[in-house]
Amino acid sequence: MSNVANKIPCANAAWAVNLSKSQIQGIAEEIAKTLKYSPNESSIREIVEALGGTIKYNDFTESDQSGSMIVSDARDFTIFIKPNK
Repeated sequence: MSNVANKIPCANAAWAVNLSKSQIQGIAEEIAKTLKYSPNESSIREIVEALGGTIKYNDFTESDQSGSMIVSDARDFTIFIKPNK
């Protein structure tokens, strides 16, 4: 992590963005448009990996959560999603 990030108090701490599901969906739709993502023609895994991320599956058995994302640094993030059953 850069020296600049070390000087920002919250840069090294985990924090929730506290956005609603619909707000996150709106952001995702804008990103999809920008990246020209089409669910019928594109692989989301390829796009995530091209952006420096990974996708991991998690059952979230202890909560009603369906997914989460951890951002470690620019171009370094992990998306956790429930597997299809």
